[in-house]
Parts: sequence; structure tokens; C-alpha cells
Amino acid sequence: MDAKISLREVGIKCEDQEAFSAAVIALRAHLEDDPTDSFAWMTLGNAYKVLSRFGDARLAMDQALLHVADKRRWMS
Repeated sequence: MDAKISLREVGIKCEDQEAFSAAVIALRAHLEDDPTDSFAWMTLGNAYKVLSRFGDARLAMDQALLHVADKRRWMS
């Protein structure tokens, strides 16, 4: 049985492999369905930063901080 890979996983893998434009596309699509995923927001922010899209990076990091659990806030 083939397991489906989620857009979140695709985005994170793309970011890890330095395919930042692909990461942006996958993570934005994922975040439309799950806008409270703070790790996805943080990963998206990093991808934007590398692409020199600093305004978008700031907005994504703000969303990461907004949705992160208090006990993990220090990591963001």
C-alpha cells in the first residue's frame, strides 16, 4: 500500500534539500488547510528569508510565534 506524503512533509523536505521555491509552494498550500501549524510557518519563513523575501519571512515568523505552544515558544 502506498502511503501519501503530505504537503507539509513535501515542504519540509524541499526546504531541507534547499529547494526553497518548491518549499514555499508546498507549505503555503498546507497552511491553507492547517493555519495553526507553527513549525510549518517557521519553515516557510526560513525559505522566504533564503529567497530574500524578507517581508514575507517576517509575516511567516509572526504567524509561527502566534501559533506556537507556550512551552515551545523559546524554539521559535
